Amino acid sequence: MSNIWTGKDVKDSDFMAYVMSKMASFAWVRINMFFKDNIYECPPIFCWRYNKKTDDDIYRKISICVSNFQGRLKWAMYKSDGLHGKLGRNYIIEPEFIREIEKQHGIKKMPEILKSEYKEELQKAVEDVVPLAKFIEKEFGVENSDPIPVTYPSDDN
Repeated sequence: MSNIWTGKDVKDSDFMAYVMSKMASFAWVRINMFFKDNIYECPPIFCWRYNKKTDDDIYRKISICVSNFQGRLKWAMYKSDGLHGKLGRNYIIEPEFIREIEKQHGIKKMPEILKSEYKEELQKAVEDVVPLAKFIEKEFGVENSDPIPVTYPSDDN
């Protein structure tokens, strides 16, 4: 399987997936981190998991990078905990304020709340995506690396 990116043609909304694909092979990923034309329905959230052969320590190291990032907003990384319906195997990176809205109001009310109360924060989140990904990329030393292709069939599904 060939890579979907060359590095020069990566959209801002896909940049986190591009960087994270340089560190290990995905078992699952939502490539589009946000939709610029519908930011309230799909705010900046990155969801993924690497294949089972990946050392779990990589998640701890990524989490440290996310916590240490000095952006316009504070970001968090965590393993899916059932907030969206059931416990999951996927990991999530998102702005802390989005996580808090999910906890307090649920996912169904989020678009309405984001639109009425968090326009400025959403803009900051979008502006943070590429710098956050580049920070992770630099911390892992993969700036000049190519994405690692997904291997099929995945033994992780």
